[in-house]
Amino acid sequence: MYTSIIMENIVLAKLKITLFILCTYILLPSAHAQHMERDLVVSQTMFSYLIEHNGSYQGTSAPVYFLKLYQADPPKSLLDKFNEARTVIKPSSMANIGPPREKAITVYDADTGNTGVILNIHSIKWSGENSVLVKAGYYEGLRSSEIKLYTLQFINGQWTVVKSQQLSVS
Repeated sequence: MYTSIIMENIVLAKLKITLFILCTYILLPSAHAQHMERDLVVSQTMFSYLIEHNGSYQGTSAPVYFLKLYQADPPKSLLDKFNEARTVIKPSSMANIGPPREKAITVYDADTGNTGVILNIHSIKWSGENSVLVKAGYYEGLRSSEIKLYTLQFINGQWTVVKSQQLSVS
C-alpha cells in the first residue's frame, strides 16, 4: 500500500516537472517577445523626444542622428519608424568618432562626413504597466554629452515624457 502511494507521488512529481519545463519553453519566449515590443514602443518615443529636446551643440539641426539601444544598433524595425522624419536617422554603427574636418573630436557620418549626434538609450526599467524609467542621452564628441533619467507615463493612449533628471553633462 505504501509502495503504491510513493509510486503515485513520484509519477505526479515527474509530471509537475515536465509541465513546468514545457510551460517555461512555450510561455517564456512569448512573454519575452511582448516585453521587447513594449521596450521598442517606449524607445521610439524616447528617441523622438531626444531628437527634439537634446541639449547638444547641434540641437535639432544635426544633419544626422545615430541611434543606439543598449549599447548596440536598434532593430531595423525601429529605425524604419523614422523613415518619414525630417532628418537623417542611422544606426550607431554608421557613426565614426574623430576629427574629419575639425581639430576637435566629433561624431560624424562615415558615408558623408557630416557631423552628427549619437542618441543612446542605456536602460529601460518598468515601474508599472503605465510608467517607465529610461536612462538616455546624447554624445557628440568633445563638444558635449549628457545623460538623464527620464520618467515616461502612458497617458491618453501614448507614451509621454513627464520628468527628467540630469545625471551627467559635459
